[in-house]
Amino acid sequence: MARPRWGSILFSNLIDPSKMGGCIVAGAIFLTLVLQIMAPRGNRSKTVLSRILDVFDRHRGWRLDVDHMSYEQLLELGNKIGNVNTGLKDDEIDRCIRRIMLTNLSDLIYHFPAKTDWKCSICQEEYEVENELGMLECGHGYHFGCVEKWLLQKNVCPICKSEAVPRTSGSH
Repeated sequence: MARPRWGSILFSNLIDPSKMGGCIVAGAIFLTLVLQIMAPRGNRSKTVLSRILDVFDRHRGWRLDVDHMSYEQLLELGNKIGNVNTGLKDDEIDRCIRRIMLTNLSDLIYHFPAKTDWKCSICQEEYEVENELGMLECGHGYHFGCVEKWLLQKNVCPICKSEAVPRTSGSH
């Protein structure tokens, strides 16, 4: 007796749901993957699998393709979504920033060993004598006014994204 080939077994299992435990979708995805792997490199279609999955995606109508939206559409979307403020209150900002007065430029070497850190990452201006700097717990520093405005909007360091004031899951 001749042994059946893999293709015929797979195809017969897809047609008869009882043989695959009723999971036709998984079989179709598997078959698509097998066909894509077996196809020559130039003929592979990257969208075949995504088209199959789209049929079974119940949230398909909710997804936005922001890569193909116009500038005006993106502005309208931003207006609909609104601004989510995760920032800190004034008293929290005062507690999480260490103030440093820059009396001379040699202080920069002490506070910021890497020369790349000698300018504010928020406003992109170099530090000057008599600037007031604000240092976060993570060790990153900025002009005090710049980091203060930043923390009013977001509770994270602009460079490393660590929280300036750690939040418990239920607060804010």
